[in-house]
Amino acid sequence: MYTENTPIYLVRSYKDLVDQPEHPDLTGPPTPGRIYFTGKITTVLSLEQKIRTGSSNPYSRRKNQKSRPWLVLEVKNDGSFLVISLTTRNNLVWKGLKEKDARSFLPLGTTPGYEGRNNVELLSNVYGIFKGTSLIFLEVEKTVYRDSLGHCIGEITADGLDLVLRERAMYRLQIAMEEEAKRERAFAEREEHRLRRRRDCISHGSSEIMDRAFYSGETSIRCTLEARIFRRGHRMHTAAQKVLSHIAEIIITVKRIGEGGGKKGLNGASEVSEAKVDILRSGRLVGHIYVNNYVSLVIGIHHKNPISQQ
Repeated sequence: MYTENTPIYLVRSYKDLVDQPEHPDLTGPPTPGRIYFTGKITTVLSLEQKIRTGSSNPYSRRKNQKSRPWLVLEVKNDGSFLVISLTTRNNLVWKGLKEKDARSFLPLGTTPGYEGRNNVELLSNVYGIFKGTSLIFLEVEKTVYRDSLGHCIGEITADGLDLVLRERAMYRLQIAMEEEAKRERAFAEREEHRLRRRRDCISHGSSEIMDRAFYSGETSIRCTLEARIFRRGHRMHTAAQKVLSHIAEIIITVKRIGEGGGKKGLNGASEVSEAKVDILRSGRLVGHIYVNNYVSLVIGIHHKNPISQQ
């Protein structure tokens, strides 16, 4: 006669334990909510995941292939199973976890909770493996087939399965929102950097244009133009603005066309009344811009039908 206190190595079959009334029948095909113990599932964890799961050597590049429990979440149409990992964090449980990292775990059975984290209730703990140190790791999921699952060692309740699925969906939503926020911040930083470079180019580049125009009859430089273009003090045609705004970088040629009236400009040079700027796009002349050193960049378009024809 075998009892629950009989050492496991003296039990002829796990069915001897299943026969006890408090344990449901865990034979048959895998179903959602059942827990299987296997070493045939290989996982590749990131450095952050290794640290969160209490790895003793998180910097190792070896794949994580060790025997551990896996909880079946879903049976797919092709006969495969979606499973999620269980861990004890090297028996650390919640120790050393920050609040942000703790959301990746759910306590299983009698495992102590963590600041309001609901426990996933066990329906069956056949071999007594779950002794209050097990956590469901919401970050690691795998799709496997039956031959990779090993032996069934327990099962959670229907309410416990609903809790896992709900917390998993909430976790994935939070991660997606955080990733979107990161992308938005990165985009904002890139846009701010781009605008800063544009402002620097406008403020310093135009001065460089004029400075070079003072000393040479003609010179070529590369700069970025503003999208706000004016023609004789009035806003240009919308199509022309749109075309020019898409020219990120152009080669412009500054030609000295006027002489100053004796007034001293940059670097003590005689001030040029205005400079004619040829706009080249892919080597083609697409328009002219008149620049003087009183305006940051652009004050007018010379051609009657500038750029809008392009």
